[in-house]
Amino acid sequence: MRLSGSLKALMMAAAMLVIGSAPAAADNSLERIKKEGKFVVGIYNQAPWGWRDASGELKGFDVDIIKEALKPLGIQKIDVVITQFPALIPGLQAGRFDAATGGLYITPQRCKLVSFTETTLKVPDAAIVRAGNPKNIRGFADIANKKDVIFGATRGSLTAKHADMAGVPKDRQILFQDN
Repeated sequence: MRLSGSLKALMMAAAMLVIGSAPAAADNSLERIKKEGKFVVGIYNQAPWGWRDASGELKGFDVDIIKEALKPLGIQKIDVVITQFPALIPGLQAGRFDAATGGLYITPQRCKLVSFTETTLKVPDAAIVRAGNPKNIRGFADIANKKDVIFGATRGSLTAKHADMAGVPKDRQILFQDN
């Protein structure tokens, strides 16, 4: 991760997000944000991206990037809207927050809906299996073809979509609200 590049990209993307993705009735302009001195971010309450700890403190590497990106603009107050993963993009589009974070994969479909910052983390699909991998699962094809394998993922995630595309039957998928 190149922190300086990510910070610059986040500042530029914040302007793009607030201009391009909210309904006309909502004022999510950079000018409004600077005037109020407040930035509203929707987070999927999960480490390592962003979360509130037991004391209520906001933590996470996306949170740290957002805080640093906003400092040169004089914006120190960050309001957080904790939401479920499938609500991140709709919440951003509805003007509930100025930016959203939570480990969203950048996809062509999502790029039609919102603007993204520079990539700060690249994570391939992965699965957690029992110790020793007794069912010899090496990829989605194995999950799809082995009738005794049940697959779990977060509802709305790209991993769940990849399972669908690989032919994992719906009756062997368990989709969770969060990780």
